[in-house]
Amino acid sequence: MQALIAGITLYCIAIGLVQLTFLLTLGWLESRRIRREGDQALRAAAEELARTGTYVPPDQWQPQAVFAIVPCLDEALVIDPTVRALVASSPLTRVVVVDDASDDGTREAALACGDPRVTVLRRELPEARLGKGPALNHAFAWICEQVAAEALDPDRVLVLVMDADGRLSEGAIAKVASLFADPRVGGAQLGVRIRNRADNVLATIQDIEFWGIAALGQLGRIRTATVSLGGNGQFARFAALRSVGDAPWSPALTEDLDLAITLSIQGWHLTSHSECWVSQQGLTEIRPLIKQRTRWFQGHMTTAVTRLGELWRSPHLSNTSVLEVTSYLLIPSSSCCHGACCPRSASPPPSASSSTTACRPGPRACRVPRGCSRCCSGTSSRSCPRSSAVSCTPSASATCPGGGPSCSPTCSWPGTTSCSSPAGAVCGGWCAARPGG
Repeated sequence: MQALIAGITLYCIAIGLVQLTFLLTLGWLESRRIRREGDQALRAAAEELARTGTYVPPDQWQPQAVFAIVPCLDEALVIDPTVRALVASSPLTRVVVVDDASDDGTREAALACGDPRVTVLRRELPEARLGKGPALNHAFAWICEQVAAEALDPDRVLVLVMDADGRLSEGAIAKVASLFADPRVGGAQLGVRIRNRADNVLATIQDIEFWGIAALGQLGRIRTATVSLGGNGQFARFAALRSVGDAPWSPALTEDLDLAITLSIQGWHLTSHSECWVSQQGLTEIRPLIKQRTRWFQGHMTTAVTRLGELWRSPHLSNTSVLEVTSYLLIPSSSCCHGACCPRSASPPPSASSSTTACRPGPRACRVPRGCSRCCSGTSSRSCPRSSAVSCTPSASATCPGGGPSCSPTCSWPGTTSCSSPAGAVCGGWCAARPGG
């Protein structure tokens, strides 16, 4: 059995390396094509303008509005500079901050710049802290109302998803907007830079991974129009999101990847831009990094199991596109090049079932959304600090939902709570018994 497992592991690694090499080669070819066709596009634009007098080149295509959604949970320390940077990025930008029941003054910090283009939507428990997807959908419902009230053209409205610590490169919105001059484009994802890459070797490696490997691979996927969307620097056409439904982001662990699959299945093209990026803070400790990648891998596998059938049946995708997306989902190494950053601003999603699940005693534990109150009511601090292995002690009256014994949860980055429960305890929310928490 050990030999079989070792053989399967080596096979997956080999296939992953082949796929990575293929994507990097495509990315190199695509970057050369972009440079080569730049002058050709300018000449074609001049000829079209001379012939019709009405031609608008892609770099002059302008959206009517860009709604930047920033989901937040206890981000008072970083949200103000992010909001100010977004407001200054373009006169078309409107910032929508989703305060997911924060306890630290996130709302006040988000409004500190005093710009009328900034809106804060406050969510309260128990509806809040249910995951990043529901938080984004809450903002999207408000955006739908604004688009309808102002009679904006859905094809000329862009929706941007940013993390609370995200920063766009200079001129990014104008450059990305030019991609949407093609009516087939439904989404675009920027490459990621790590701002604190000089802090230590781990941060430097992440920057090399994101900007050197993942970004080049994403450029290669432009050729199949299946660029993967991430949780930071994610652009989408409003009309494309509306075609998905009232709640385009799912409660999946990797809601960004799930949206990318949905848009591809519906025939929308997903692309990227080689001359702009989004930056973020990288993780500088190994344990949080392992947790982050474990979540990404789990999200990839879950999406593969639940969405591959739809993907293969889609009449809008070429065989090459289907093969590329399938390999991206199934090969473990793909999850390491996922273009999203760690969703710091939202807790993990709840399970599909809303019923409570009994926690087994002993070394097993139930994992619940960050905030302790999802497992134990009456906690002295409803949100857990972000440093790893920080205790979040409940008050003396705290009891598990369902009348069980008291819990003593321990909270750690990146936003999960491990609540070891005595026999008979019942934990609510996103709860799945597993060895070792």
